[in-house]
Amino acid sequence: MLSDPSVTILMYFVLPVWFIAGFADWICHRATSIETASGVKESAIHALMWALGECARSDASPSRRRWAASPFAEALPAAESFRYPRSWAFTLLGLDAYCAAAAEDSAQTARVSVRVTP
Repeated sequence: MLSDPSVTILMYFVLPVWFIAGFADWICHRATSIETASGVKESAIHALMWALGECARSDASPSRRRWAASPFAEALPAAESFRYPRSWAFTLLGLDAYCAAAAEDSAQTARVSVRVTP
């Protein structure tokens, strides 16, 4: 059975790499305190920021575009306190769409983009 190359590759390459990756993932989650930085609520908030920005840019209805831009603009200052990369990623996706829709809000956008840039 060990003479089969696929079994040898699985036993001596795939399984060790899989275990090492799992252990590294566990270590990274412990370092980022995943119990407070993840979950349904956190994911829903970031997806909402992205969705509002996209709606403000590309919805067919002008009234819905204005409706989506308003809460996005109100929630944007809170983004300055985000500490996690995933939070920033979703917010930046929404911000990109929001900027395309609300070019007149350049002061708010500039303040947040300066905070993101190192």
